Amino acid sequence: MTAVRAMLTGATGIIGWETGEVLRRRGIRTTAVSRRGRPDHGVLAWHIGSAPAPADVVAAGPFDVVIHVAGATRWTMTPAEAFAANVAPLLGLHALTGRDTHLVLVSTVRARGLESPERGLADYNNAYEWSKSIAEIVAHSLFDRVSVVRASLVIGRGDDGHAAKFTGVYDLVRAVCRGTAPALVAEPSALFDVVPVDAVATALVDAASVDGPAATAVVALGGYAPTTLQAWRQIIGAINEWRDQRGLPGIQMPPIVPVDQWYRAFLPLAIEHLSASQRRVVELLSVFDAYTSSTDPIDSTVEITDVLPALARAVTYWADRHPAVAAATPQAWRVR
Repeated sequence: MTAVRAMLTGATGIIGWETGEVLRRRGIRTTAVSRRGRPDHGVLAWHIGSAPAPADVVAAGPFDVVIHVAGATRWTMTPAEAFAANVAPLLGLHALTGRDTHLVLVSTVRARGLESPERGLADYNNAYEWSKSIAEIVAHSLFDRVSVVRASLVIGRGDDGHAAKFTGVYDLVRAVCRGTAPALVAEPSALFDVVPVDAVATALVDAASVDGPAATAVVALGGYAPTTLQAWRQIIGAINEWRDQRGLPGIQMPPIVPVDQWYRAFLPLAIEHLSASQRRVVELLSVFDAYTSSTDPIDSTVEITDVLPALARAVTYWADRHPAVAAATPQAWRVR
């Protein structure tokens, strides 16, 4: 694939950055773009879907393969926001390339656009999942060859925990360290399906390198996923080891409260006594409910067997870069 001209979108995000590293190691000529660009790292600026391709991007083509990672993963997006971020850019890519370009599209394990195109917004946990499903359908209508790589929640690299950005699971870790999460709303036996970013990046580049028919790959732990209880013991253990090395006392793991108990018994009694900021935190953390209550393993095509050591390394890497938060003393909630 060394003679192939490739383009990587979203090159400064957590998946895009790691994918760029894999492409470089394999010697694949790549034009990297992101919304704001990163000139110091050779990443060109292009807000795909909102502006035509800049001259330097056009000059780098024509592209044989596009690894499309750009988009937004916020679970609180409105349908319009999610469509603009995750579907509309496909039109901009098609205008630059054409039907013959091999498109490699990153998606989510929750998407079912190809299997169940009739599913609507109400059939998904949030507009993000819905928009990625729509993106799968639109991509296949625009390009003759599409490979889809669906991934579960992403954490840092498996070997050293490195991550270009910290979102998703890290938001929960941050809330626990600050004490803004009064409890972990989750089923203790739910499967905590997270995957190292290098596994996703490798799957994307592998998909781009295959000469045969395009296919859908699923990067997930599946039956190898730890339970929520196991994962949080690992997370708290990693934080406390980091704190111990700095002479700081350890923190306690918040109680794990099953989702139905939280909404049936705990929250109704507490909600009228919470401050506006506390209510906002509860609302923000509620977007994780669907991801912390599922006990069904995800069918995966890329096998990853033991994520707990990688999870510890990811948390340690995050703590090294956010020492003030990792060293904070969680404050118990006080109601009015």
